[in-house]
Amino acid sequence: FVLVTLLILLASSWVGLFLARRLMLPIQALAEGTRRVASGDLDHQIEVAADDEMATVVESFNGMTQELRRNREEIVRSHRELVAANLGLAEERALVGAILENLAAGVLALDAEGRVLTVNGAAERMLRQREDELVGRPIREAWSDGERARLATLVATPAGASPAQVSLVLGGERRTFEAKLTDLPGEADVPAGRVLVLEDR
Repeated sequence: FVLVTLLILLASSWVGLFLARRLMLPIQALAEGTRRVASGDLDHQIEVAADDEMATVVESFNGMTQELRRNREEIVRSHRELVAANLGLAEERALVGAILENLAAGVLALDAEGRVLTVNGAAERMLRQREDELVGRPIREAWSDGERARLATLVATPAGASPAQVSLVLGGERRTFEAKLTDLPGEADVPAGRVLVLEDR
């Protein structure tokens, strides 16, 4: 009876150790994998023999790691594209700005609501106004005085007509301008804004 009891105890201990070992190896591998992923190693994959539920957990962990790696690569790629696009846009804006500043004609760009988007130096000198008096303000507000209000009325007319001559008294001096209005292309035949070009006459 004692011998049978000892055999049963030994067999139970062996089975218990065997099962514990089969359970602990995947758990240890998961713990190590979690540590490596947390440190940024998203290429790490768990390769350990496991059965039933533990095998499902290991597969889920590996799938999660692969998904994280793909997401990181997509974010890095999108970031690089965004940076490249911003650099290209900044260069394009700088080029357009340089061209506008070197024009002898005055140029004002307005959005669809009639708010001044940009103005070049020639227009500021012609109209005797500073950039902060124009940019970001509705044109009727920026040109609310009696003389410049005539230009504001001109902006409200249909674009594409023949250039109009406008004579204004600015800073005690009479100035005559040829004004031409052009629509900026938009969507569904609705202009995105307008460009007013002024030339001294």
